[in-house]
Amino acid sequence: MFGLLFYAAACLFVAFLLVGVTRMFTKVSKIGDNPIALKLAITWVVLLAIPYIWVEVQTAMHRKDFETVIAELADAGSLSGEPTFFRVQYEFGDRASLVVVSEVTEDWGGTARNIYRVVVQTAERPTASRCRPTGRYPLHEVIDTHLSESLGEAKSRLDAIGGHL
Repeated sequence: MFGLLFYAAACLFVAFLLVGVTRMFTKVSKIGDNPIALKLAITWVVLLAIPYIWVEVQTAMHRKDFETVIAELADAGSLSGEPTFFRVQYEFGDRASLVVVSEVTEDWGGTARNIYRVVVQTAERPTASRCRPTGRYPLHEVIDTHLSESLGEAKSRLDAIGGHL
């Protein structure tokens, strides 16, 4: 929560800088009595949205490459419950970071969602065409789990398949 608050404050600071610099180089006759609040708000919202847009674009570009990885994780028992969806945070060179959400049915009948950060890495450098044959990304590590799964359960499951925390 605090991370998002600090990010929003940093975006507001950058928005002030961008709008201020553009106003410095605008003719005074064009500025007139126009307030900067609207430009500042639009710039701030755009800056806030950039990481979310980045993740959605990365997911759209690389979804097919990582669907098999998620299926392998689910089959190997590395994820509690059924994977609901995933997002690709980044994919650079031979390393990629995914956020996987799985849904678990609790003992009392309710459901909970586990959130995993999965880092996958290729054994060799990919080609310049960025072609990814099926099975090219083995599990490198599951870094973090939240909600209904304890860290001990995640570590024991990872040890069973040869991963590490």
